[in-house]
Amino acid sequence: MKKFIAVLLAALMVLGVAACGGSDASQAPADTQAPADTQAPADTQAADDTQSAADAAYVYPACDDANPTLELNGTFDKALVKEGYAVTSIGQSADIDVAAKLLDKAGVTYTSDTHLAADALDGVGTLFIAAGASTKGLGQAGISADEEIARANDIFKACDEKGITVIMLHLGGSARRGSLSDQFTDLVMAASDYMIVVEEGNQDGYFTDFAAANNIPLVLVKSMSTATTPVSALFN
Repeated sequence: MKKFIAVLLAALMVLGVAACGGSDASQAPADTQAPADTQAPADTQAADDTQSAADAAYVYPACDDANPTLELNGTFDKALVKEGYAVTSIGQSADIDVAAKLLDKAGVTYTSDTHLAADALDGVGTLFIAAGASTKGLGQAGISADEEIARANDIFKACDEKGITVIMLHLGGSARRGSLSDQFTDLVMAASDYMIVVEEGNQDGYFTDFAAANNIPLVLVKSMSTATTPVSALFN
């Protein structure tokens, strides 16, 4: 009888150990799986949502009917507008003709030369530059992009030496943007004391970002015709 009871107890102990072992085996995966399933996706999504919100929150300045001109980075000092006015193109676009008409409306006397050379700047106090490239204009003039860049660099070196004020007019909007135009405009912006820009060309913040980073007064205008206002204000 005792032998039977001993065998029975031994059997019950084996079953008890087996039952405990099964419980531990089933518990371990549950303990390790839960954090892996819940934590990583939540963190990734939160970061994505934060970035998307930041991107959506930033809006570049734009003009409207109520505010056809926007003055940024302070007010340009009109005392820098010195007599002896000239206008040229960097990029050989037809926008130089629009720039000339703006000066006509302002009632000032000026010289206009699409191929203005650095050695022709004697007597010039203020240089207006129509920035933006035209492949047609460069072709008709027989000028390569490299030659135009070299002319621009010579002009800006002379302006710096002679104390000539440089005012950039970017009037062609998105039509005067792109890799060809921007390589010329980059040079003009770096040399500018003041920038007047048709805001349709600033959809990516190209002009406003550069002007803000370099503390250059800039006026965004709704259209070419609206540019009459800030140009005329320079002489009044």
